[in-house]
Amino acid sequence: MFIEELAKKQLKVADINKLRDRYEGIDFLYNLKKRFYTLFALENMTGLKIVQKEKNPDSFLKDIIVFKKKKFQIVCFEFGEIPTFEVPVVNDILFSIVKNESEIFICGYGDAKMVNENIINSKNVSAVSKKQNVYFNGIEKLKKIEDVFKN
Repeated sequence: MFIEELAKKQLKVADINKLRDRYEGIDFLYNLKKRFYTLFALENMTGLKIVQKEKNPDSFLKDIIVFKKKKFQIVCFEFGEIPTFEVPVVNDILFSIVKNESEIFICGYGDAKMVNENIINSKNVSAVSKKQNVYFNGIEKLKKIEDVFKN
């Protein structure tokens, strides 16, 4: 599978079993799959070709997509969770709930200003990466994704 091959290459492991031995590899693969599922859902919603793995496979390692010269950060979360992401927010954010590979819900997008205005003050700092993550509480204020991805 393309996604697993990409994860193995990025983490420099020979086979999927060695990848599974590493917690970070499993977590990395899980998050990569959630981003791909979101991109595939966007393709289905819009009819546009977003995933073009032949062009530059490594571009999928980032959580940013560019559409109509505008950058969107992809933030995927599970149902019942509050979305988290790093600050400061400089790009618009596309939010999606990923239940599994066949149930993905595109919530909408928020511009950086709106997202920054709806951050919950409780900040998390990862003990591993030292990156500052925040919680977002503005799902009801998101704009429809169809407004951006119209042909």
